[in-house]
Amino acid sequence: MAEPLALEAVGLCKRYGARHAVQGVDLAVRPGEIHGLLGPNGAGKTTLLRMLLGLVRPDAGAVRLLGQDAGIPGRALPDGVAGFVDTPRFYPYLSGRTNLLLMARLDGTARARAPERVTEVLGQVGLAPDADVKVASYSAGMRQRLGLAAALLRSPRLLLLDEPTTSLDPAGARDLSMHLRRLAADGVAILLSSHDMAEVEELCATLTIVHQGGVVFSGTVEDLRKHAPAAVHRLRTNDDTKALSIGAGKRDVQVEVAADGGGLDVGASAEALDAYVIALGGAGIAIRGLEARDRSLESMFLRLTSGSADRAPQSGSPALPPPARSERGRGRVTLGGALAVMGVEHAKLRAQLKVWATLAVCLLGPLAFAVAMKVQTAVPEDTLFGRWARSSGFATPLVVLGFAALWAVPALSSIVGGDLFSTEDRHGTWPTLLTRARTRGEIFAGKLLAALTFSLATVLVLAVSSTAAGVLLIGSQPLLGLSGTLLPAGRSLAMTACAWGSIVPPVFGFTTLALLLSAATRSSAAGIGLPVLLGAFMRLSTYVNLPRAVSGTLLTPALVAWHGLFTEPPYHGPLVQGIVTSGVYFVGCLIAAYVLLRRRDVGA
Repeated sequence: MAEPLALEAVGLCKRYGARHAVQGVDLAVRPGEIHGLLGPNGAGKTTLLRMLLGLVRPDAGAVRLLGQDAGIPGRALPDGVAGFVDTPRFYPYLSGRTNLLLMARLDGTARARAPERVTEVLGQVGLAPDADVKVASYSAGMRQRLGLAAALLRSPRLLLLDEPTTSLDPAGARDLSMHLRRLAADGVAILLSSHDMAEVEELCATLTIVHQGGVVFSGTVEDLRKHAPAAVHRLRTNDDTKALSIGAGKRDVQVEVAADGGGLDVGASAEALDAYVIALGGAGIAIRGLEARDRSLESMFLRLTSGSADRAPQSGSPALPPPARSERGRGRVTLGGALAVMGVEHAKLRAQLKVWATLAVCLLGPLAFAVAMKVQTAVPEDTLFGRWARSSGFATPLVVLGFAALWAVPALSSIVGGDLFSTEDRHGTWPTLLTRARTRGEIFAGKLLAALTFSLATVLVLAVSSTAAGVLLIGSQPLLGLSGTLLPAGRSLAMTACAWGSIVPPVFGFTTLALLLSAATRSSAAGIGLPVLLGAFMRLSTYVNLPRAVSGTLLTPALVAWHGLFTEPPYHGPLVQGIVTSGVYFVGCLIAAYVLLRRRDVGA
């Protein structure tokens, strides 16, 4: 029985406008095999790898990795599949070790096992001495090593690498070659993308050559060698143009201008070469240099990837059956997966100064206001409950709430939510994130939970700090309601808590709006700034006599709907309307943001 293929792709196609990036590519890699994917820059290698890893949706064709359907954006990679495309990217404000620990969490590695496993792969790629240094200070070669470590962290049985020796010094490239050979000897299937024929010839027994998106050769290196010129010599003369013309008239000699411009490359047998040199002498052409070059495969590669090249025989190209559709879906969203992503996002947030600065302002701002009310004689009489700021400590959280509802909520809601998606674009980390064990749905859900919990945390910190500051510095005297009724301390505290709780729905509405803008614009400035501008516009619009149908679509009235709680009898109409409007924003923005992420081609 034939050994199952580790990787099989049939008829892969991808088109961008009028340009065919990949055209009908078939590919097969067997366990224990290092298969070269060779082609000049722009041939379609990286696009092909993106389709294999599920970063880009194919226009046609099918992919099977380790026997499971793959290559579909939204699904998680099968266990045992790893790799990277382009230059691996990580979070620069975290250390190499921390980055890998987060990747291990996304892969579901047990927390007790993760540190040991991370230390192991860091040692394998030679990064152990710099493991705790921030990635921002890594050289390009060190980041390449970290990318390989992240791939090895998945204990791969199929490894897809896009030009992994890029940026490595000769010693690093040698170490990588040795490590790949060891992996292949252990049965790991490796697809190695490169534009260097010498690198592929050294490492690979089989290869596929692509040019202008299509396959021009697929087979073994020995198969390619059979079609390559018998020998290549570099010839330098005093008249290369005339020498090229004489060579063109000889059927058993192939002469072409050297790719590096350093003379002519002559392909011929020893007897034909002797006759050609004699003919040059007879024509009065001086021979300035003639040296043998064992570059027959490179010459064949250049011929295959020239604009007018004919395709070589596909002696080693397998005939693949279309992959059967698997009944096992890997695109589902699980609670455990979403929570794992949320944990990773929280770890990233804890390392960011802006997060701590925002929480510090929420904590200390109300305290500063309460101190000011304690020591000053003037009170902010033009604000709701401001005139009672010195007579009851419960007025302090309501004054802070009024100010936050007017101007601060959109900023607090978007400072994290507006950056969660676009930060992956800014750092180039989408491929790193999407080639772990989590689906796009789980990544979306985890990021959403992280944004909502942070927004909720800012509201909670503001509410608790302002209430505590008011009660401790001013006192817990009864609060005068908006209808002139004196509210006992217990009821004042409960009503204050309800007032703060009432702004949670619009806060979540602004948070999801920021998430949508972050996903749509791929810009942190737009994701954070536009909700603030929209909030200000909505707030100013409330001062205009708008039709009810229009005013009902604004989020900002929901931020002041708590006023009705302090009347006698309480008026709940604005609260209900605010919850409904916030819910519409929440659901609508979530659906739109998720569709954008689900359909997105990463790196296209």
